[in-house]
Amino acid sequence: AGTQDLRGTRPTFTPEWAGNFAVEFDGDLGWNGLTWALRSDVSFTSEANIGGVNDNNPDTLQDGYELLSVRASIFGPQDRWSLSLFGRNLTDEGYCTSFAYQPFAGLLGAQVPGHAALRCNVVAVPRTFGASFAITF
Repeated sequence: AGTQDLRGTRPTFTPEWAGNFAVEFDGDLGWNGLTWALRSDVSFTSEANIGGVNDNNPDTLQDGYELLSVRASIFGPQDRWSLSLFGRNLTDEGYCTSFAYQPFAGLLGAQVPGHAALRCNVVAVPRTFGASFAITF
């Protein structure tokens, strides 16, 4: 109800800073045409309003965060196949990707007094380890 002056406020889902830095080393294993690669990625995002509505609600601000991932791979002759081991979000950083207002939270007793009735829609993928195998034909 009413109006709000949002001049100077960043639009939703637009951090001031976001980026990625990656380093990759690779080489020849010297056996049957096999090669290897080792890669590490660091991505970062500064604080952003991730609410579904651009209303300058301080409860919809997501703090900035960094993510660290690594991948070690072996490639077959002419890169016809690859086997990789990987780890994502190695620091197990928790963050939310969007908030939404819950219209019936007050009626259901799910609202913290003095705060908007918000729900984190999508949470970060936790620390993950895995392997992948790919064939090119």
